[in-house]
Amino acid sequence: MRSDCGKNKGHELRLIYSLRKAKEAQKVIEVELEAGRLTLAELVKPKQEKRQTIVDYIELWLSSSARQTLAESVQSDYAGLLKNHIKGSALDNRPVAEITPLDVENFLLSKLKTHSNSTVTHIRNVLSGGFKTAIKDRVIQSNPCHGFVIHTKQDLDRKPKIEPLSASEIQILLDTFKEHRPDHYDLALLLCRTGMRIGEAVALQWSDVNFEDRYIHVQRNFHRGKITDGTKNGKTRKVDASKELLNALRLRKKQR
Repeated sequence: MRSDCGKNKGHELRLIYSLRKAKEAQKVIEVELEAGRLTLAELVKPKQEKRQTIVDYIELWLSSSARQTLAESVQSDYAGLLKNHIKGSALDNRPVAEITPLDVENFLLSKLKTHSNSTVTHIRNVLSGGFKTAIKDRVIQSNPCHGFVIHTKQDLDRKPKIEPLSASEIQILLDTFKEHRPDHYDLALLLCRTGMRIGEAVALQWSDVNFEDRYIHVQRNFHRGKITDGTKNGKTRKVDASKELLNALRLRKKQR
């Protein structure tokens, strides 16, 4: 009987000690939460053995949600930017939760010294996609890319001014095609009359040309040796076709 009482007494003492320690731990956690040094996500989520980098999250983004929202050509371009600019960089060598907005800004500003505004903008988009995925995974709370604006003055200074051909110059161009390269005349006429991109024109099919209602449905693109659904921005559109263009296309269809 005395032996059992002793055991119960020892159990109660251990329980009181454990409760005291738990309350002390609770106070420490509350202080850390209030100071912003600890998040609820960090408490709930089990610690991973490997601390994931921004590259890990970009690869996850490209293999998941980006496939649903971006054209295949854009996905391919973004994968190239990841490989050539982000992998092996200073950002890749740190856990994603430790990357600050200043880190991202310094990284992108260094890229602006050697690359165009457009390229750096796309690099920023790739980083942002990875950070958004990390937010969904509750590893970070905000996107370090937000607030960084890439100014265009440098690009405008070094980028040559576009001077489109005049109507008479376009006619000279088309006449030259007709005389020297008649096999490419209808393609040149198509580009001049519709403003389509070369990849969109090459990817056209006869079913895209509506001879009766005089329009062309642009819904594919030719990029890096492959025809993909959707245009460069992932959308489709209809462009008006002139009688001159449709007559040239009718002749081409008849020849084929």
